[in-house]
Amino acid sequence: MKADEYDALIRDPADYLLRVFLPRSNEALKGLSKLSAITPFIGIPANYVTNFGDPDIRAAYLKLLEAGQESMKWVAAVGEVSRKAVAAGYPNVWGGMSGAPYDMIGDWLRGTAGIMMDMFRQPDKLHEAMERIVKIAVDDTVSAAKNTVCPIVFMPLHKGTGGFMSNKQFEEFYWPTFKKVMMGLINEGLVPMPFAEGNFEPRLEIIRDMPESSVIWFFEHMDMVKAKKILGGHTSFAATCRSP
Repeated sequence: MKADEYDALIRDPADYLLRVFLPRSNEALKGLSKLSAITPFIGIPANYVTNFGDPDIRAAYLKLLEAGQESMKWVAAVGEVSRKAVAAGYPNVWGGMSGAPYDMIGDWLRGTAGIMMDMFRQPDKLHEAMERIVKIAVDDTVSAAKNTVCPIVFMPLHKGTGGFMSNKQFEEFYWPTFKKVMMGLINEGLVPMPFAEGNFEPRLEIIRDMPESSVIWFFEHMDMVKAKKILGGHTSFAATCRSP
């Protein structure tokens, strides 16, 4: 995603991803760049349907269908393992997956360097884009999680770690929309389980700002004594590696 494309993303995320981002990121899908707006209200159905008669557009969609078939093989294999595990008495660890809007833009669209520069060069556009993503992220996650019997939502966090940004920047750019996503899930009866990759020790006081017993924090590296002093009795937490 280029720095000047925030308005297109904010206006219509689906349209941007299909007509701009996918054709640019995959040569086999470049025909999708010839599509007209995918959310039209003028020329329905003639202008919209005519798109799909274009040979380049048709070829791109056929590639998407082929990719979808390959992806379904993976889904079927994972599903079979999950079914066997449940039948053997091992419950699913989580029933859905989500994340932080800052990571969604930084990981998939702008890249780490791009989004970090955007915090300085166009903070208002970045804020607007993250707010635009909140409801989409909540709705998608709730829909997926409700098809399972596990209310826990796994949320890998990448760019909120200490060292990537200051606490002030974390409170301004990362935490507000991430908290909104978590609250949206909680209000639907789900339990967010953020996996805080990297060092979240500087964020402990900030992330405590959630309803009691509503979140399961899973830390990659953490001083568990310090975490207990701040989060103990308020939030469940665990770590893969305790800091010395």
